[in-house]
Amino acid sequence: MAKNTNNSGGVAGFNFQDMAALYLFLDNVDKVQSFEVEGKEDIVLTWNDGTMSFIQAKETQNPYDTFNKEYIVDALRVLSQDVVDYGLESIKSEVLLTNSNYLFGKRAGQELANAPHRKYSSSSLPPKMLKRLKEFNETLEHSEIDFSKLKVMKIEYAGDDDETKLSELEKKVRKFMDAAHINLSKYDSLLKSMLFLVYRSAEDSKKVISKKDFVK
Repeated sequence: MAKNTNNSGGVAGFNFQDMAALYLFLDNVDKVQSFEVEGKEDIVLTWNDGTMSFIQAKETQNPYDTFNKEYIVDALRVLSQDVVDYGLESIKSEVLLTNSNYLFGKRAGQELANAPHRKYSSSSLPPKMLKRLKEFNETLEHSEIDFSKLKVMKIEYAGDDDETKLSELEKKVRKFMDAAHINLSKYDSLLKSMLFLVYRSAEDSKKVISKKDFVK
């Protein structure tokens, strides 16, 4: 079984959670005003309308391993508490995010293994995955999760070197640079500065990263 490790490899100490936060921010840069890492949640996106997405990031060093059921149940427990703490009206979405190809076990299907990036609303999840997700949720004594706001996402993060691990993030950074008319020769320095900003924010639970932090 895979272990939940938010401290495995990465560029100069960066990890899956840091990479994913930056990936999601860049992927939604026109719609998101800020994000946090290790603040209210593993990752929190605050959208332009003030609503929030709470994201539980579950990493495994080997994406072909399966997760222990309790890691997923614990993630759902935290997402349920987010509803209690902030109210459904302030929540745009709640997300189970992973780099695993088998978040719900191999018997639940191969769909997450078929592409480096996958995103499902609960209503679009393959039936076996949805069944497993509901079974996990039902183990909670009092779940406040609204399945209409629950999403499952995979972002590939695996390999023996940073270039391989960050290949999906690289696509988002290059797209951002193109839109901002930044010369691609500055890719390496920009990526390092972005990741360092996220890494530092994870050390300060009160740090919120906004768009202006990227244009200093």
